[in-house]
Amino acid sequence: MKRLAFALAAAVLGTACGSTTPPPCNPSATIDWGSGAAGTGLRDPDGNPIDCQTAGATWVDVFVNGGFVGTFNCGDGAGTVPLVRGANDVVVEAGRAQSDILFRDRFTTTAANCGPQGAVSSRPGQGWLAVNYSFQGGVDCYSPGPTYMHLAVRDDLAFPDGGFSDTGFGTFEQCSITAAAPRYPVAIGDYTFLGINEVAGNGAILAAGCADLPFIIGRAATTTVTPVLSTTSSTACF
Repeated sequence: MKRLAFALAAAVLGTACGSTTPPPCNPSATIDWGSGAAGTGLRDPDGNPIDCQTAGATWVDVFVNGGFVGTFNCGDGAGTVPLVRGANDVVVEAGRAQSDILFRDRFTTTAANCGPQGAVSSRPGQGWLAVNYSFQGGVDCYSPGPTYMHLAVRDDLAFPDGGFSDTGFGTFEQCSITAAAPRYPVAIGDYTFLGINEVAGNGAILAAGCADLPFIIGRAATTTVTPVLSTTSSTACF
């Protein structure tokens, strides 16, 4: 009887001491995007180093395995974030204003144990988006001009907040089928081109190309999209 009671007591004590509940595992890593160490730092669309101030980037957000884990001042150069043990998919974004993402890095880092993993190098970068538009159904670039090209892009990694539009009326936006395709510096990642409108100076829509065009921006590379505008459409794409 005493041996049985002792065995039962030992079983209860063993459970109470947490033999079936493992201790917490809280690995972390310091994401280094700007200390100056090799393999770190923002990169412009040509692959050249650029600092936060010159780039106009004020903040850095870090996501791990799809979840937001920390925001930092871009000028801090580094910040510590939690991980899970094993493989971690990390996204580092540098930007300005509320949701204007200028630079991005994506990589996997492995936490081998439950403690601090040290510094992990990051190079948030950009590439070029070239918009090589054309027309069908009528005259290329309505005459008399000038007319202007307005476009919108969705950042599929930051949806629904990410992306950008160009709805200016400056020389850069003037419609031309002989000039080089306009280029935009864009953070690396997955995107959808949402459409392009040819617009008169008074805001009237003269032509539109509203097909969704998915594309990927690579580091220090040029990606070209080729939207086709219908000159018989006066309905804006966005």
